[in-house]
Amino acid sequence: MRRPNVQPGPRHWLETSVFQPFTARYIEHLTHERYAAGTSRNYLCCIAHFAHWVSREQLALEEIDEAVRARFIAEHLSVCDCPYPVHRVPIGHRAAISHLLGVLRAEDAIPCAEARDECSRELAAFDVYMCDVAGLAGNTRRQRLRIIHRFLLEQFGHEKVTIAHIDTAAVRHFVLGEHKSWSPGTIRVVGGAIGCYFRFRSMSGDRVSHLLSAIPRAACWRLAGLPQVLSKAQIDELLASFDQDFPSRRRALAMVRCLTDLGLRCNEVAKLHLDDIDWRQGTLRVTGTKGRRTDILPLPKATGSAIAAYLRHERPETRNRSIFVRHEAPYHVPIQAGVVRRAVLAAYQRCG
Repeated sequence: MRRPNVQPGPRHWLETSVFQPFTARYIEHLTHERYAAGTSRNYLCCIAHFAHWVSREQLALEEIDEAVRARFIAEHLSVCDCPYPVHRVPIGHRAAISHLLGVLRAEDAIPCAEARDECSRELAAFDVYMCDVAGLAGNTRRQRLRIIHRFLLEQFGHEKVTIAHIDTAAVRHFVLGEHKSWSPGTIRVVGGAIGCYFRFRSMSGDRVSHLLSAIPRAACWRLAGLPQVLSKAQIDELLASFDQDFPSRRRALAMVRCLTDLGLRCNEVAKLHLDDIDWRQGTLRVTGTKGRRTDILPLPKATGSAIAAYLRHERPETRNRSIFVRHEAPYHVPIQAGVVRRAVLAAYQRCG
């Protein structure tokens, strides 16, 4: 069996991922199915790309299923900026990952699709509660779903979820993450997710008061870490770093101006639309905020000038009505908050 020739970058992603023990079996499967050498190589590159994303998302092997594949294709491929060489064609990834799931299930590395039904239904109902009752934003819901998924797998595997079988010691052990040495901030996030899940179960009639009281409350002093905001001098230095010439400079400056001048979150900047700006009144409408409301903010001259310069001189032609768009095909696909975050991180690096 000849191993397909994969370039060093993707090969490293694969060899350092949770899929590494199953790579040879995957290649054997493709060979047995009589795929051409070129197709096998392309599929292996797709799996390497998927493995790189799985590692960045810190997903465990037992979490990999069709839902994770759908997330990867919908949320990552459309905004992918992974370094060369990567494949970004959804249909190729969908086929390659389908073969991978078959191999993993044949090796008993992940449960069969039917075994996930109970857990999937539980998580789907919890997601509806978080959206319709708790009013949580999409990113928060996805983060809590990942945490609760791991918690349920640890408590029940793929058996029926029975809250009465959870004891307080198991709750404390999971939230504290004793074997992972979690930081106080991580403990607060995990504890918040567990508390939200138990409140959801209480609406179904489960007795959870003793479990809620068992959730550890980690001390996380407000002044114990880094300063909460940058100083004026640091902000001036940050903005001055955009005087340098680099790709997508005007887009990056306009996005960072929205953060520093208006105090917007990265997700809010990514969701800004052309119709949200009233140039005559000098205002900016912000929708989809964390509080699920619409705010009208004054648009400072410096911020408006940065946005206008981007729209006139750098924004590509596209049917996308977002202010900030992709600078490579497909141009009509919305950007994600990660594009805004990376613009800030790059500015930090330029500032040293």
